[in-house]
Amino acid sequence: MAQRQDKDTTPVNGCDPEERYDNAFRDWLHELYDVLDFPDPEAPPAWVRKLFESSGRVPPDRFAGIAFERRRTDITEAFTRVAATVHTQTGVDLSVNNPDLAFEHPSDEFPIGLVSFAGSPIWSADPPEMYVALAEAIQSYLADRHRKVWPLCPRHHLGTHPRVAAGQAVWWCYAGAHESEPI
Repeated sequence: MAQRQDKDTTPVNGCDPEERYDNAFRDWLHELYDVLDFPDPEAPPAWVRKLFESSGRVPPDRFAGIAFERRRTDITEAFTRVAATVHTQTGVDLSVNNPDLAFEHPSDEFPIGLVSFAGSPIWSADPPEMYVALAEAIQSYLADRHRKVWPLCPRHHLGTHPRVAAGQAVWWCYAGAHESEPI
């Protein structure tokens, strides 16, 4: 009885189908990067691969709109979470209707659009880097507009700074060289 193969692995033009697929994906990433300066072809966000798998080679202008909407949704969700923590810990209300949270649709100047908070751009499209950029913008906003150092390390009572540690967005205490809490 012959065994059934689930995947066609017959080489075409010297390349197996998986290699051809990966090459097509890489070529598309480089095209997007050349036109939009996004995403990094060496480290694209996971959702970009899923988009390619479901829709194929999306044209750069259409991809820009998809990327912008995704960033708007993800950053708004992250902003809501971080703002709730700010309100709980400091009493400052940064509601999602805050005019300092700005969204500019894709344009010639910003091919994938611009999302910013209080003038600080948030370029990242993927957690945890997105959370770090957003937390840093909110932290600067609180210091500049409200003269608040936030958040404080519970152990050292000094300000912490956002960073990625072990693949997670965290508040890092440099005084104790440790993670204070997740962002």
